[in-house]
This record gives sequence, structure tokens and C-alpha cells, in this order.
Amino acid sequence: MKPLDTEGTLVAREMIQRLVTLARDMNDEPKLAMALHTQGHSFVLSDELEAAEKCFDESREISLRLGDKRSAALGLVMLGFVAVSGGRVEEGLPKVVQGFGDLEADDQARALVLVRLGEAAKKSDKKRFEAALKAASRSLGAEVQAEILKALG
Repeated sequence: MKPLDTEGTLVAREMIQRLVTLARDMNDEPKLAMALHTQGHSFVLSDELEAAEKCFDESREISLRLGDKRSAALGLVMLGFVAVSGGRVEEGLPKVVQGFGDLEADDQARALVLVRLGEAAKKSDKKRFEAALKAASRSLGAEVQAEILKALG
């Protein structure tokens, strides 16, 4: 992915950093988790994958501590996608699949995860991706496995 370094992007990243700092200063963990997750996305857009991983990981840890299962699942999914984007398919897909499985069956985010999974599959070596996905989804129920495979169709 080509990094986005426009003036508007830089201003947005500055604002997100201010939100992270403010949430830390206020000790507002729910807002900090959300701001870190957003900051992780901004780092993905600028191809700073290591920084993105740190943000998603910290956001996920806070969400787990707060009992926010949905946000923790989305953080895990993003950690997985960052690893896949960095070429670490065997490391990333288990995180994506586990996070997907942790989301409620009627959560609209599941459809977005499947779309991104399809996009990632197109950018990866097909056999390697399929083998890693099969290994990662073994622990899921048959319905969830079928849902993932159907989406990749």
C-alpha cells in the first residue's frame, strides 16, 4: 500500500495523537482504547506497521481489561491484518480468524472482516494463504468455517 502523507493526513494524525495524549492524561481508558485503535488505522494508512501493531495491541489490552469483548475482538482482527500486510500470513491469520469468531454472529463488523480477508487473499500467495487459513480456522465451528470459505469463494 502506498503511504498517505498529504497535509490533511498529517493534520489528522496530529489530532489523533492529541486525543491519545488527552485520554491518557485524563485516565479515560474507554476513550484511550478507541483513540489508540484509530491511531492504529492511521499508521496502517501510512504503512507504519510496527507502530500500528503497538496501537492495536494496547487498545486490545485495555478493551479486555474493561470487558469490552467486541473492541478486543476488533483489535485482534486488526493485529492479524497488520501481520498479514507485513507478509506474516501464518502469524496473522489465526488472529484474524479468532477475532472474527469472537464477534457476535449478527455483528456487522463480521462482513467487513470477510471483505478484508478476501482482499488479503488476493494479495497473497494463494496456496500459502489457504493453508494458513485452514490451519487457523480448525478450532472454529463448522458454520464459521463455512462462512469464511464462502466469503473467499
